[in-house]
Amino acid sequence: MVGDFSPRAMLAQIESVFGSWAAGKVDEAPNPALPELHGRRVHLVHLPGAVQAQIVVGNRAITRKHPDWLRLTLANSIYGGLSIPAW
Repeated sequence: MVGDFSPRAMLAQIESVFGSWAAGKVDEAPNPALPELHGRRVHLVHLPGAVQAQIVVGNRAITRKHPDWLRLTLANSIYGGLSIPAW
């Protein structure tokens, strides 16, 4: 929530709209097997007219089901990273 509002009034409004919602069962999709990758790869992409360079480094990490997912996503965002979900 952003803007000038009363936190208590906002919470009351949220609870009046969503308070009766009950938790449901979510079907879990299986995690697909990841292909075996060996070695390093470097991809250079030339973007004519770009005003700055960007270096992106990727690696396999934890999935969304891991208990530290939110903490790691927050830390990654603080350092300017982009979180790519592991489906």
